[in-house]
This record gives sequence, structure tokens and C-alpha cells, in this order.
Amino acid sequence: MCTHYLVHCGLAATSNGCLGLMRALGERQLSFYCKHLLRLPRQCRRLQFGNEVSDQFLQDYVGRVDLTNTAIIGYFDGDEMCVAELRSMANAWCNAAEAAFFVEAQ
Repeated sequence: MCTHYLVHCGLAATSNGCLGLMRALGERQLSFYCKHLLRLPRQCRRLQFGNEVSDQFLQDYVGRVDLTNTAIIGYFDGDEMCVAELRSMANAWCNAAEAAFFVEAQ
């Protein structure tokens, strides 16, 4: 099991010099991830998931996140978050993973 990503979280700066907190999310913080996905415009959702997806789909998607083989890394700027999702290619952590980066236009 790979948990070393937890110690690499801390302050991070954006390209315009704003500082925010970057950390791995636990079960109780997944609501931030859901709020972030719900803010994504239709086109971004389609590019990420390969199809038109509804708000309900995104809520269900977050509800299925298994933190034993997925790491959700959030960059927090106040109450809003940008996110990276790292998902093992197996049911447990292994040497291969898929990475997804969700970035809002503004």
C-alpha cells in the first residue's frame, strides 16, 4: 500500500503567486471534491468523463471513491478546491496509476 503522498502535502503557490494549502483528502473531506466537480462546466465534464454527465452522476462518482486505492489531492484556496485524482490500476496500490487533473477555467 502506498501512503507516502500524505507527507508531501503543504503550502503551494499558483502561477500568479497566490498561496494555498495542498493536502490529501480523507473520507470527511470528499464533499469538497464533490463541490469542485459540480462547479465544472458541461464541456469540462464531457472531456473528463467522455460523455455528458449529470450532477447526480458526479455525486455518485464521489460516493464510490475508494481511498484504499485512490488518492484525492486538493489545492485549497479559501473554501474552494482544485484537485488531482490518483487511482491505482489495481484494487490495491501498485506500480501503475491513472492521474486526472481537474482545473477550473477561472
